[in-house]
Amino acid sequence: MRFAVITVLSALVAPLAYAAALGPAHINALAAREDAAQKTYEDVVGYALPDGRRKIDFYLNGALEGSAVETSDGVEFFDAEGIAVPLDDLDETALAARQSKFSFAIKFAKIIAKWGKRAWDFFYCIGLNAGWRCGDEFLDCATGGTPPWACITGLACVGIAAGKC
Repeated sequence: MRFAVITVLSALVAPLAYAAALGPAHINALAAREDAAQKTYEDVVGYALPDGRRKIDFYLNGALEGSAVETSDGVEFFDAEGIAVPLDDLDETALAARQSKFSFAIKFAKIIAKWGKRAWDFFYCIGLNAGWRCGDEFLDCATGGTPPWACITGLACVGIAAGKC
């Protein structure tokens, strides 16, 4: 008798719980907002070089700010003039002298340098723009020693795209 009452109550309450879920109109509104936000981060372009290595270009208002190029050791970062930027020697004071997007691009490259090919693969898998958009979360994790693919806050920020990676 007790199980019958629980079953009947569950059957009555379940439609109310499911009605509280987002309807298709709301889901589409969220998708449109996400698409609009994504357009803000179209200043990160990743592509393959002729020799098979990968490269990420960072743009600010249409102007190239820097590039990260995959190497056998991880990554090499170049400024807009093509001059190599030593990732190991840069400190926060040196970064403060540069533009904020550029310093963020260098920090992004440092994450890739620290975890190598697996970080390249991860950011390409989730999408470079998603990685760039959620970069603060990934940087916070990297500061604590957590790799990008294990960063809970970064994965939550990226959303469903992170599930396949």
